Amino acid sequence: MVIIFVWMVPAWGQEIANPDLDGDGWSDIAVYQTTTGNWFAVGSEVGFFTPALNFGGSGFIPVTGDYDGDGVIDAAVYQTSTGNWFILQSSAGFRIVASFGGPGFIPVPADYDGDGWTDIAVYHTSTGNWFAVGSEVGFFTPALNFGGSGFIPVTGDYDGDGEQDAAVYQTSTGNWFIVQSSAGFKIVASFGGPGFIPVPADYDGDGWTDIAVYHTSTGNWFAVGSEVGFFTPALNFGGSGFIPVVGDYDGDGEQDAAVYQTSTGNWFIVQSSAGFRIVPSFGGSGFDPVLPILTVLKAMGLL
Repeated sequence: MVIIFVWMVPAWGQEIANPDLDGDGWSDIAVYQTTTGNWFAVGSEVGFFTPALNFGGSGFIPVTGDYDGDGVIDAAVYQTSTGNWFILQSSAGFRIVASFGGPGFIPVPADYDGDGWTDIAVYHTSTGNWFAVGSEVGFFTPALNFGGSGFIPVTGDYDGDGEQDAAVYQTSTGNWFIVQSSAGFKIVASFGGPGFIPVPADYDGDGWTDIAVYHTSTGNWFAVGSEVGFFTPALNFGGSGFIPVVGDYDGDGEQDAAVYQTSTGNWFIVQSSAGFRIVPSFGGSGFDPVLPILTVLKAMGLL
């Protein structure tokens, strides 16, 4: 049986934030059980994935995206040992992409060429090489060498042109290095550093990915928008035992700060339009939120 999902990708490039799984413009709460590969989700209006979608399991990482360009987000997993990608295309059914990656690589899928299709891409953690295959043709060939040991890939649309840009965050200094598709190389000096993890997203709704960090022990959030700074003073929300799960949980076009409590599965959200909201116990120990930046951080041993 082929399961069809209606997961729309908003125009502002929500690939780096929590996805809209039912196509209503709101980010949905979703978790992936790492041992079984079960997916559970609740849309902003109604529940779905009931019973759970079983797709993946131990040794697989969820890598959602619009891999067939139909405007609907597809469930997908990446096998870390082989580099195989397994995709449930909403338009065409099941597809296997054999061995694009493997040990030492982490998946960084995004729409790098701005054609509306999520491109299959990987980042080599030790060398900083990026390899990607677009929906029509291959690119990053030869590989883009950008990053390496001590850097985290933080793909986003940092110039607002509709194409996702390759970017890295240096954990020791907090420096951000960005290859803007429209303007070339850019360095953003020291926004973060030890004890911080990157949480880039479009927090002010202007179509540009904003540079942002989350302090894992205190729960402080700091961000700089494309035009002005915000979260100043820092937003204190989360801390030890919480994971940041940015998404547009009120459908207003601005990404909201949110955290997931790993022990209980509780979600705590600061909606930009409506204020504070608690979603009790959806997930918990053994479950990961379905969120691309968390996939990267966990694969690198940073969560």
